[in-house]
Amino acid sequence: MKVRPSPAVLATKVAARIHEFRVARGLSVEELAKAADLSSTEVMVIQEGREEITTELVERVARAFNVHPAVLLMCPDEDPMAKLLEQYRDMPKTEFQRIAGELMSRGYRRSKGSA
Repeated sequence: MKVRPSPAVLATKVAARIHEFRVARGLSVEELAKAADLSSTEVMVIQEGREEITTELVERVARAFNVHPAVLLMCPDEDPMAKLLEQYRDMPKTEFQRIAGELMSRGYRRSKGSA
């Protein structure tokens, strides 16, 4: 059974995720602040883990990053997409083809942007 992190640990992880997302997107503190309707000081304090992480805050920052708020609440080791990709890499080709066929028979189609 997985144990949920304490609120303080979760807040620290969310703060780190916000920093990671900002850096990965090449945004300055000021740019994120403007997009999330926050002050630059607030963004810095949030990233340092010195600000209470509220639902409203997560929603505002998520909108600025154009992601679902849940994405900021997940840690990379808890990311379901990363887990799926890892399983896919380890899957025998015949099993992948069987699953793909099953999904297609149920109406799931590859998006235009995928290979």
